[in-house]
Amino acid sequence: MNPFSSSLEPSIAKYLMYFSSKSLLKYAQTEDQKAYWGHLAAFYFVVSNCWQAKLQGNDPFIEAVENRTLNQCMTM
Repeated sequence: MNPFSSSLEPSIAKYLMYFSSKSLLKYAQTEDQKAYWGHLAAFYFVVSNCWQAKLQGNDPFIEAVENRTLNQCMTM
């Protein structure tokens, strides 16, 4: 059973794109922390885009993995 209401999924998927807010970047004290924040922001961006596409009947992540074109999924 899906723990989320199907009406909430699009909102959650969109929210993930903004989860790593740039306002939090100011708290990074080292270059490593800034780089880590950048990786997290990119991860949430990809997850958000792929989830939104899946809700529309596509699954770009699975397609990208199968076609070995994962970088194209990240530029959506």
